Amino acid sequence: MYIIMNTLIQEKDLILSFLCKKGSYINIAKLTYAEFPVNGREKIVGIMQHFQRLNLIDNCSFNAYGVSFRLLFEASEFLSKGGFKSQEELLQANIQKLLLEIEDLKPSLPQKVEVITSIASGITTALGFIFGK
Repeated sequence: MYIIMNTLIQEKDLILSFLCKKGSYINIAKLTYAEFPVNGREKIVGIMQHFQRLNLIDNCSFNAYGVSFRLLFEASEFLSKGGFKSQEELLQANIQKLLLEIEDLKPSLPQKVEVITSIASGITTALGFIFGK
């Protein structure tokens, strides 16, 4: 499962980088499926729909030959901050931190509730962004 997710994260970053190079903040860009750096129309459509839900692109439409979309500035900004790989690494680090804190809490649970709440909030925020708002 992790290998599949890791591959999908890499493909999303690859496509996002490609869209940032080929897209426009003003005009609708049109690209054929063959131009995309990953193969598979269904995968491209799914990732593009995901990007639209994350407000990285808008005006996204599909036909038998390709995709039309308008790039939003948030896409370039998100990519400049490390993209999906960076988010995944942050999520993993937060989960590791939470697990360590839980181990530390076992002997003194009442004093550590605020720490757990803060970490859980960070993880919830990261998950919300990764899996959509």
